[in-house]
Amino acid sequence: MKNSIIFCLLALLLWQPLKAQNINDTFTDEYDGYELMYSVIGINPNKVGVSCYTPPDEEMNLYIPETVTDNGIEYTVTQITENGFMGIDKFVGELQLPNSIESIGDEAFSGTGIDGNLVLGENISSTGLKNGAFNGTNIESLTIKSQKITNIGEECFRNCESVKNITLSNSIKTIGHSAFRGCSNLTNLTLPESINTIDSYAFASTG
Repeated sequence: MKNSIIFCLLALLLWQPLKAQNINDTFTDEYDGYELMYSVIGINPNKVGVSCYTPPDEEMNLYIPETVTDNGIEYTVTQITENGFMGIDKFVGELQLPNSIESIGDEAFSGTGIDGNLVLGENISSTGLKNGAFNGTNIESLTIKSQKITNIGEECFRNCESVKNITLSNSIKTIGHSAFRGCSNLTNLTLPESINTIDSYAFASTG
């Protein structure tokens, strides 16, 4: 009995709760055909940004989880990092981002092979759609649901030549320079009344 009490006391003294890594620490996770890298961007609550670490050798859909666990610690995926998937044309098909995403960095998906319907969820922050984020992709329709976003970055959807339908949330106030420039097949767009600034060439060479 005495030994058991001593053992329990020692266990309590040695036990430490799991703590998140430091800001900017990274870890990777393997998926079927590619590997993603996660960078810690927030602690308590624990948040990470995601990028591609090892790209696929053949065409496939990209899966980005809403949460990821490392060393027993769970993180919420809230950011696509700058240049995170840029130029990886093996990622094709519809991109289904988790609703936890708050920010999509500069050139994050520029030059990838994603297509189909792109829906940006309800948690994209006010300036969470950065410059060139989807530049040159093959998306066919765009829906922005977030009521937090106020700005679409410069060249964000430039040269998305396949996009035909765009639905913007009524929180958007500014459409950046050349944001939709070169969307040559655009046929259906209704601008919300919230918009007060459309920068130069935002819709140049559109349908």
